Amino acid sequence: MDTLLNMKKLLLLTLFCITLAWSKESVTLQLPWLHQFQFAGYYVAKEKGYYSDAGLDVTILDANKKEASLKSVLDGKAHYGVGHSSLIVNYINGVPLVLMAAIYQSSPMVLLTRKDASIAGAKDLKNRRVMLTNDMMQWAEIQAMFRSVSLSTHDLKVQSHSFDPMSLARGETDAMVAYVSNEPYILQKAGIETHTINPKEYGFDYYSDILFTTKEEVAFHPERTEAFYDASIRGWLWAFDHIEETAELIYRNYNPQHKSLDALIYEGKVLKELALLPNTTFGSIDPVRLEMIAQGYRLMGVVKSIPPFGPLLYKHDRLHLTDQERAWLREHPVIRVGIDHNWPPIESVDDKGRHVGISASYLALLEKRLGVRFEVDYSRKLWSDSLRAVKNKEMDMLSGAAITEKRHESLVFSRPFLKQSMVIVTNSRVGYINDLNDLSGKKVTVVRSYASEEFLREHYPKIIPVLADTSLEALQKVASGEVYACVEGLSVVSYLIERHNLKNIKVVGETPFRYQLAFAFRNDWGMLATISDKVLASITPQEYEEIHGRWLVMEQHDTPINYRLVWGIAGFMALLFLLVAYKNRRLDVLVRQRTSELETFNQRLQEEIEKAVEKNRKQEKLLIQQAKMAEIGSMLESIAHQWRQPLNILGLSMTRLNL
Repeated sequence: MDTLLNMKKLLLLTLFCITLAWSKESVTLQLPWLHQFQFAGYYVAKEKGYYSDAGLDVTILDANKKEASLKSVLDGKAHYGVGHSSLIVNYINGVPLVLMAAIYQSSPMVLLTRKDASIAGAKDLKNRRVMLTNDMMQWAEIQAMFRSVSLSTHDLKVQSHSFDPMSLARGETDAMVAYVSNEPYILQKAGIETHTINPKEYGFDYYSDILFTTKEEVAFHPERTEAFYDASIRGWLWAFDHIEETAELIYRNYNPQHKSLDALIYEGKVLKELALLPNTTFGSIDPVRLEMIAQGYRLMGVVKSIPPFGPLLYKHDRLHLTDQERAWLREHPVIRVGIDHNWPPIESVDDKGRHVGISASYLALLEKRLGVRFEVDYSRKLWSDSLRAVKNKEMDMLSGAAITEKRHESLVFSRPFLKQSMVIVTNSRVGYINDLNDLSGKKVTVVRSYASEEFLREHYPKIIPVLADTSLEALQKVASGEVYACVEGLSVVSYLIERHNLKNIKVVGETPFRYQLAFAFRNDWGMLATISDKVLASITPQEYEEIHGRWLVMEQHDTPINYRLVWGIAGFMALLFLLVAYKNRRLDVLVRQRTSELETFNQRLQEEIEKAVEKNRKQEKLLIQQAKMAEIGSMLESIAHQWRQPLNILGLSMTRLNL
């Protein structure tokens, strides 16, 4: 009897599984190349069950049979595909396409040379052997770069691509089209140092790995399209947040090229930098930037006219919440938030008792998008108390917290919304500090319970930490001589030094650590972390610039350079110039005739000043440049797209050369 009952249960379970499988829609994705980390998000969405949760049974086809992704989609063999920026040419020529997401905001495609070949740039490739692919449109950014230096393919010794990076090692070619995430690693392991010639550095910054489908798919299967899009984006975000785990998944299940695990991890880290830009929604496609790319194709004679790109872009639900997520929000209409009262410009409480700053702006955006109310707790004056309260579930979340391994044990984090370098601040008389180990045995102040305290205690036990309750207090300890140095975020240091006129301290070095700031939730509220990720992923470049531009604008004025030295050198050179001018009594009469000579002389003076400044402050300048790039460079990048590419397009138009 029991055996019969068990057989019935087994039969019912089998029927349930079959019914469940039948209820899922079968979907096929065609990739343009062999399986590798380049397509990691789709593997994660499949293996983690994101597609399945969305009611999809997804088959992922690689290009093992050399099936072009566009042809596969147009022929109905696949519902979705991954392609290059050349898809806009197909659209202009009448192909009914819809571009859904640009996974890589900058193309990983470069020209690769040997470092010992003395090839510094594109112009040095004239009459050199260059391996190119057969698809002219696919490497349009390479062609545009050549054209910008007055070269065409006729000026090169073009070779068919071997798709073997060792061709460069064996001296069979001088340069080859490569992916910065792949071939450099292979050659490095072979002991060959390489040099990349990147079209982006010439102003030709193209999208890559664009997820696309047909207008028919969007029109007749809108829910399926939205489900596939949402699950794919979710898979990508997870993949880049867990590169090593994702690499292991690909190594086991999607590795026809037999790449090593280290190679896949390297690939993932490089590609993450091209995909995740803080000022850009992941996967976003800017129609203005598409127009700039199209101008490049027009100048190459590939297309004759450029239509509007609005119809080409997928209009997806920017905040696609599941039924479970919406239900969770309804059950939690009020969320208690802990803040830092004294960490401007990240967050602080202003003179009117309001929560302000970058994280406060993100919190307001989150509140508006989700329709819930964030109740800020002002009673806990110290951030360490707010942190403890969230860990103890006395509050629900922190509006901003740096992600660390230790905090992962008791908190759940959203994706980061801000990254900033941790820098070293000392008295102005101290020179450049290259390594935190140089501070061994010295008193270094950090804010209590900040990530900086955790980093110092874990990695630099010989440093004597002195705890402060606020960042301002920490900097004042340095200014008063109570401690030797302070470790804090660059944007905070810049803001406080200028706002409080702390003239006798300066930035003297950069640490190997960076704050990755995110929303932090109690560890049983993972659902809100997932929802917050969707909101952060939906933020437009304009919203990003509005938030960061408002609060980080002061940072642009802070340049901790020894101005006394700079002005001293400039004054000396000016005096030298006046003495020379005094000796030349006829200068006033001959000034017009000798303009060219004086300009040359002034140029030499300027070069001397620059050499002197660089000699004395070279390391500090490099520090500030790198730190600034880390903090505000990403915001400038979106602006750069709007002027750099048009200028290069204009330059190409003036050359009137045919490729």
